[in-house]
Amino acid sequence: MWWDVKDALPVKWTGPRLTATSDEVAVETLEFIHRGIEKPTLSQTLTDLRAADDVARALSSSLSSKSSVSTNRVSTTSPSATSTGGRST
Repeated sequence: MWWDVKDALPVKWTGPRLTATSDEVAVETLEFIHRGIEKPTLSQTLTDLRAADDVARALSSSLSSKSSVSTNRVSTTSPSATSTGGRST
């Protein structure tokens, strides 16, 4: 995804204070002024296609896991249906 920004100029930058004993995440902030910002049609289309692909993959994964469960059935035979070896009882 990308954005088109018109006539942008930086006005403020804030950087992190790095210390060896700190476990804080380093964050930088950049502020700028501009004369317009827009998301191009192609960028929006690609974003929508990626979202649709994610949904399709999730559904496919869900369906394949359900079908693997249903194909793992164990068949059993009741004692009355077993062969007696040709002998009558």
